[in-house]
Amino acid sequence: MNPAAISDVQEIIAYIAEDNPGAATKMGNAIYSTIEKLTDFPEMGGSLSSKINIKVLVLFGE
Repeated sequence: MNPAAISDVQEIIAYIAEDNPGAATKMGNAIYSTIEKLTDFPEMGGSLSSKINIKVLVLFGE
């Protein structure tokens, strides 16, 4: 797992734990469980492009 992603997850868990440590533990377990599933099934879930509007500018050189 990418070190930046690990840091992000840890920050999310710490933020939730400020108000509800039990919920933070559950959320952390859910996130890591889903990440493990993604290693076996990388195509699971919906396409991100169907949820957000992405515009791409393609430039061709001379």
